[in-house]
Amino acid sequence: MTVTVSYSGQVRAAAGVSDEKFEVPDGCALDQAVARLAAARGAALKSLLLDAAGRVQPALLLFVNDEQVMTGEARMLMPGDRILLMAPISGG
Repeated sequence: MTVTVSYSGQVRAAAGVSDEKFEVPDGCALDQAVARLAAARGAALKSLLLDAAGRVQPALLLFVNDEQVMTGEARMLMPGDRILLMAPISGG
């Protein structure tokens, strides 16, 4: 199935695109989709999306269809879903 993935901030810079269509298997969970994106896009994006154990980074902000999904929350994707991935902004 096809989902749309949008990237914001540091995550966009590492992905090299602002958004894209991405194929995931039917019945794919959000965390599985994030892992597939990390594998498809390379080391720069992978380090922002996944921790050393291959789990979604706890600080990563995840949204599906404008609804925030907490890291570790089981969220199954549906065809046409829009995923937004962004790293929190810090500094001063």
